[in-house]
Amino acid sequence: PVHLGASASSGLAVHYEATGACTVEGSDLSFISLGSCSVTARQDGNAQFQAASPVANFFIITKGTAKLSATGGTFAVDGAAHPVVIGVNPNASGVVVTYCQDLGFGAKSCSSNPPREPGVYHVTVKLDSLLYTAKPVNTEITISTPPAVLPANLLGSSSDPLLGATKFSKLGVEVHTSGGGFPVGDLVDVGAVSEESLGTFVIPNSNSVTAWLDLLRGSSAATTVLNSRVVTVSNQQKLSVFGSIAYPNGGFSGAGTYQLIELRSSGFIPHTTVSAVLHSSPVILSQAVANANGVVTIVVPFAHSMSGQSHELFLAGTYLVTQSIAGSDGSAPATVTVSKELLSRLVANAPLVMIFKDVLDPSLQVSNVVTLPSYQQFSKVIGITTPLHLPRFKPIAHPNTTMKNVTGAAAALSAVAAGVAAARAASSVSGASAAASAASHTASISSRGATAAHRASTETMEAIHHTHEVTREHIGDHSFTWRAPGREILDGFSLLAPVSLARYSPLAAVSVADGGYWRAMFGSLSLIFPLIGLVLGTMATLQTHGYPLPPTFALFLAITVLGFLDATAGIAAATMSLLGAVVTGHGFSLNMTISGLLLATLWFGMPIMVKKLRPFIRPHPRDFQAWWVRLADIVVGPAFAGFLAAKLVDSFSLVSNLRVGLVEHANTVGVVVAFAAVARYLLATGAVFYYPRRLGEVTPPRLPRQTHDSLVASVFIRMGFVALLLAALLGKTWFVPPLTGLVGFGMYVRAMEMRVTLPGWAYRVIPRNIAKILLFEVVGTIVTAVLSQHVASPYWQIAGLLFAIFLLGLVLDLLSGARGTEWPLGWTTRLAGVALFLITVLQLSDNLITAG
Repeated sequence: PVHLGASASSGLAVHYEATGACTVEGSDLSFISLGSCSVTARQDGNAQFQAASPVANFFIITKGTAKLSATGGTFAVDGAAHPVVIGVNPNASGVVVTYCQDLGFGAKSCSSNPPREPGVYHVTVKLDSLLYTAKPVNTEITISTPPAVLPANLLGSSSDPLLGATKFSKLGVEVHTSGGGFPVGDLVDVGAVSEESLGTFVIPNSNSVTAWLDLLRGSSAATTVLNSRVVTVSNQQKLSVFGSIAYPNGGFSGAGTYQLIELRSSGFIPHTTVSAVLHSSPVILSQAVANANGVVTIVVPFAHSMSGQSHELFLAGTYLVTQSIAGSDGSAPATVTVSKELLSRLVANAPLVMIFKDVLDPSLQVSNVVTLPSYQQFSKVIGITTPLHLPRFKPIAHPNTTMKNVTGAAAALSAVAAGVAAARAASSVSGASAAASAASHTASISSRGATAAHRASTETMEAIHHTHEVTREHIGDHSFTWRAPGREILDGFSLLAPVSLARYSPLAAVSVADGGYWRAMFGSLSLIFPLIGLVLGTMATLQTHGYPLPPTFALFLAITVLGFLDATAGIAAATMSLLGAVVTGHGFSLNMTISGLLLATLWFGMPIMVKKLRPFIRPHPRDFQAWWVRLADIVVGPAFAGFLAAKLVDSFSLVSNLRVGLVEHANTVGVVVAFAAVARYLLATGAVFYYPRRLGEVTPPRLPRQTHDSLVASVFIRMGFVALLLAALLGKTWFVPPLTGLVGFGMYVRAMEMRVTLPGWAYRVIPRNIAKILLFEVVGTIVTAVLSQHVASPYWQIAGLLFAIFLLGLVLDLLSGARGTEWPLGWTTRLAGVALFLITVLQLSDNLITAG
């Protein structure tokens, strides 16, 4: 109430009347509503004074001002609601409280009910009163996640006793451990606390959503990357979205720009905590709670200030293994099987915390610790993780890596292509000069009229075939090593099958004939190699779940070496892998198709490609030049084999768009294949020396010309392969058909053998063999450097490099039919060849010209 203080000059009493939104009692004026108010003061007269004229006062009644206060806080999750504490001065009704949780990426969830679930809630308090106004106030309530049990290597306790034992089973790994103290008949969740890797990566200096989404991928289909966005924040609470708690244990990188990655994963015990841990620090980036279905949505913040750093991200949580009923003694079953599917998600050889949690009363929980078998051990049971759950690799997103690998692969395959040196079929020389082979050629005319020097299998030079001298015999020809039953049938097959296949597929013909030196030495016993190939190929198919991707490193290496020593064994392994891809339906995507073809190339195409550069089999050396050529074979051939193998393995991530782990061992594969090539050269030389007549009995003297129709068909098939490869690298864009046409024209030129005669000096400077590898490497490296500096688009960097390489290949194809006079034979040319080889090795090892 307002006290009225009117007075009259007469000194007589004044009384008041009020109308409108007010009342008066005595001298106290009260407001009863908003609106207008009229107060009239009156003084009645007496014997001395007349009544005074009334005095009226009019005014408007508006809202008063109140002050609000709100106090939030941080609470541990306990299932109870946690409201904000509110104060209003003066006391007034109409307080409205809104609790909002940021769901991330523009979405919010707001309610007037106090929150119960973990998360950060932004609270807004307003006053909705008829009589008062108040400035809204804001605060926050944070409800922390339940205590998280973390693996020892991810900030967890490492002092837990190791209880229980593990062993393999057909279904996975049996864990013998138990939990007790539960009410009889209660349902018990049995879980395993462990972690799954989401990938090792370098944090990019980019806000691009695509660049970030390419980095992370769950170890199984149960974990997916949903979204990404950039935010600028002043405190860590602003990073807590979608129910995630950012940096729950500290480690906040400070105010600045962050990339928020939204992940969703399933398979956890309901209402348990899942953590995103940056392993290399280590720091818990965020935590969230799995819902009633065991699904968690967690948002992981990455500070842009960390760009350029290499890290590994893990999800750590309590994965649901099974459910059981507490027995009469209050314990859960002692033996639990951790399935192969779950094991494939988890990091191997780490302590595994087994959790037994009462579903009705989650506070009842027992945990024991066991240790999983090492990856090397349980990979025998589960194989590698499902390949399509490997981290993705997009060639366009990694232009430098892609261009380097493309250059290396093009350089390797350039020597394989039927180029200048191989197209000189008329001279029947093998990569050395014509004069160099003349002596051995004359000395090795066989009774069948075949030369000992290697010949073209067809005039189109699709593959290389070798003929052998049979005018002499040696101790092996009279030994028992090749006399096992069935030898006659196998010898007949070795002679007739390549001849029959050559008319339609020279590549198939030379592949079937590849193991001839084994059949010469061991007869039908040599069939053990294709049988081993079938077994190993089956094992590889099971390991990769039918995906046409490399199996474990050791198995891949075993098949590669076996296929190098005998292409028929590699064919058997590759056939099983491709058959598995067809049966499972995993080989029908673009990338998997190319990956399967690349796998087959490594497993049986390697020796066929290497022999185009340096043949495995030559006549028995009879003079210094022949020994020099054979020594060059043993040096150059293995070096090229190792380089080719390493570059093809390097290409797996490019063609499959997956981060294939084998790529990290590309150089090791190259070294092992190089040693396998040395072994093959020595074995083939031994076969020539000790089994000359037997070699003639299993090797056709010459293969017939490929038919014109099959020749044309092969060109189109190879163009299709090139188109698929380009689509895998560049995507399905308009630039793929022109590039494919450029390559196809070169194939047509080689197939038609357009021959021209050049002057001696011009013919001699045309690069061939090792020189072609060097030329492609140097040109590719220079083009890569230029494009990296002057072209901003990664797409056009890669496309431009491919165009330059294909154009260079076309020029060499146009010269492939050239004829002319070789350099004269002598120490000058020999030493020049050695120098060229050493320079090539320097270039291939990045010690000559580099793009950076």
